[in-house]
Amino acid sequence: MGVCAIFYRLSEKNLVALQQQPLLVYALLDMPVPKHRPAKGFLGRLLGLSVPVPPSEPASLPEPRDANDVGDVDKAWHPIHYLLTGSTEEETDHPLGFLCSGGMAVTEDLSFGPARVFTHAQVAVMVSELTLLNRDILYQRFIKRKWTGNRDEVKRDDYFDYTWHHFERMRNFFEEANLKKQGLLIYLC
Repeated sequence: MGVCAIFYRLSEKNLVALQQQPLLVYALLDMPVPKHRPAKGFLGRLLGLSVPVPPSEPASLPEPRDANDVGDVDKAWHPIHYLLTGSTEEETDHPLGFLCSGGMAVTEDLSFGPARVFTHAQVAVMVSELTLLNRDILYQRFIKRKWTGNRDEVKRDDYFDYTWHHFERMRNFFEEANLKKQGLLIYLC
């Protein structure tokens, strides 16, 4: 078992709804709505206090979603993040650090950070940067990093092939979001 990165393509209208009603995210992700959230303030965090979340009416996104508007990069998110940012640090200001940071958080921590939304304008920037990257560029970045099993060229190349496959799927998914003028919701689970 490991951490995976999941993406949802969403219309701008649905993104605005998620920003205004963050509890909609739980319905989108098919997760139970939390009954408590961490208390705010230093003492609340220090003591691990929580406050009840007021019950809300079940709601849905204003516009329907296509079943194909969900994608993932499986466990390849971490090597992809490294290849895009040059860092294994998850929190980064790098413009291509979107797998782990950036966007607007619309949930509390979901174990591996909050679910975050990115507008169509942000997606367009991501896509323009991702299209500049090809297999050779990423492979050169990949072989500089000492991945587990990197001592064996066959294992290293198999791991790169796995990473490249998921990178291409992600880039294609983001390109389609850009063409449809959609934003994204990204989270790690």
